[in-house]
Amino acid sequence: PSWNYTYNGKMYFSAEDDTHGQELWATDGTEAGTSMLKDICTGICSGDPEMFAEINGVLVFRASIASQNSTLWKTDGTEAGTTMLVDPNPNPDTVFLGWRNLIPFNGKLYFYLNDGPANGGELWMTDGTVEGTELVKDIYPGSNWSSPSNFVVFNDALYFPATDGVNGIEIWKSDGTTLGTSMFLDINPGSAASNPSMLTVVGSIAYFSASNGVNGNELWKTDGTVLGSSMVKDIYPGASNSSPSALTVKGGVVLFSATTANEGSELWKSDGTEIGTELVKDINSGVPSASPRYMVTIGSTTYFRALTATEGWEVWKTDGTTLGTSLLKDIVPGSSSSGPYALISYNNEL
Repeated sequence: PSWNYTYNGKMYFSAEDDTHGQELWATDGTEAGTSMLKDICTGICSGDPEMFAEINGVLVFRASIASQNSTLWKTDGTEAGTTMLVDPNPNPDTVFLGWRNLIPFNGKLYFYLNDGPANGGELWMTDGTVEGTELVKDIYPGSNWSSPSNFVVFNDALYFPATDGVNGIEIWKSDGTTLGTSMFLDINPGSAASNPSMLTVVGSIAYFSASNGVNGNELWKTDGTVLGSSMVKDIYPGASNSSPSALTVKGGVVLFSATTANEGSELWKSDGTEIGTELVKDINSGVPSASPRYMVTIGSTTYFRALTATEGWEVWKTDGTTLGTSLLKDIVPGSSSSGPYALISYNNEL
């Protein structure tokens, strides 16, 4: 089972049995109340339902049927009410709901979809009905891909990286209308791309990773204005990349993984100031990287996966301080790895 989502008192998830591929299932928590909801891709092929999100009383997700690329589906919790929202015909091989997040904003879900020759890969929205599923804007005109991704809601707008074919991949914002969708920040001016990623909102500030073409890929921030947007710190000085990743909110700071010449990829934190952006702990001592990933905060503690020479890949925890960062448990004792991944919080437990 994978891609679970709780909706109307049941958990919906993707699973495979002996006679069907990966399909949509539902459970009320009992054996008798657990069954396949719909065989989306009939027979042994897989519908591969994933990326669940709820809007206006229906559950929306990505899935595919035989000989067609993945597209947008919805369900009301019944087999008859599980139907396609975006019909790929008459071009069944071109419609593709990309590997992006479905994000709710102002009563609609926003997502990336490639409809092929018509508009390419662009920003779409849905209210959970066929009639209310439509293109927001053809950012990169024609059949090109503007490739919007990493959507976040911030300052009453939707922010995301995209390209218009002229300015490279930069940060855009949208109020959900065609006219209200425009480039917000050109960090690396001209056709060069700043490649912003990992947009993460902490209070009134959104943090992200980007390159201005001079300092390499570093930690940036914005308050939603152009003047209030700047690089937080050149963590790996010069044109080298510290490549901030796995950005996670913890209280009023952002925790993340970043790389330096002396410590490799380790755990960092930032309060949005240069002096307040610092290494939390060199977990895998010296140049070898701990590469913290899959961070999830529960209460005052953030859990994550990290690598050390003595314990391998295991679960670690931190309260944001050096002394408060430690191995949770060496699940597979010694240097062998338990390989934890995709950490999530459920009922205040990991």
